[in-house]
Amino acid sequence: MVVALNFGRESDWLKNIEAAGRCRMVLRQQVLELGTPRILPLSDGARMMPPWFYLGLRYVVRTTDCVMLPIVSCSPVTSGASAQA
Repeated sequence: MVVALNFGRESDWLKNIEAAGRCRMVLRQQVLELGTPRILPLSDGARMMPPWFYLGLRYVVRTTDCVMLPIVSCSPVTSGASAQA
């Protein structure tokens, strides 16, 4: 999974994930366990995005970096999982 760093490398959420070495995210009724984050330039991260999305990030939002978070595991959301994730 690739996430654009719209607010830069100094974002608190990114620092928290880097300190923990992993994180959990709920997306489309799935709980994703994500591994060690890796910073990428937008040009590399864009290879995993639709072209129109890259154009918006590059020229409208002016994002320069992304973070790659490898999906370690995936499971369906159970009751209360969104509060825990």
